[in-house]
Amino acid sequence: MQNHIKLAAQVNIIFGWIGIGLSILAGISIFILFIASGGSLKDLTAGDTSGSWVRTLGLLLLVLGSLQLIFSVTQLSGGRKLLAGEKGMTGLMIVSLISLLAFPIGTIIGAYTIWVISACRDLLIDPSTIKHPHAEQMAQEGIIYNGRYYAVGEIHFDKLDDAFAYARQLKQRNISV
Repeated sequence: MQNHIKLAAQVNIIFGWIGIGLSILAGISIFILFIASGGSLKDLTAGDTSGSWVRTLGLLLLVLGSLQLIFSVTQLSGGRKLLAGEKGMTGLMIVSLISLLAFPIGTIIGAYTIWVISACRDLLIDPSTIKHPHAEQMAQEGIIYNGRYYAVGEIHFDKLDDAFAYARQLKQRNISV
């Protein structure tokens, strides 16, 4: 089942990045359309769509690009949480339900993600419920434990001693996490 969790997480992370890229592309398209039509972004935010079809298309791209960005960031963060084995998959579950409408690829990814989250609910860990004997010292050093590994920033460690050593090196170099 761990392979399914990993695969679902990686697919959601990849499609989250693709969606962010499409949102950026929509933003660039808006800019090009408004420059080409002689308009400005001020016209778009004021709701002045009475002019030409280019401004209407720009407004549509703004709305769709914004929604795509929201869904993609949610999918990306949900995929990262799933990969880390954490609970709290509500956002990813909502995005997966919505992606069921995007036949055929979105349907496959959404259904698979929903199945993995539902089937693996007991395997996921709520990091806030984990009691660690060195919790106070770990908090001072900025070390987080999720039940599977220790983390200092984005770096993961299997052993607590390695995490402490790395955190102390960062502190000596005056690097904040």
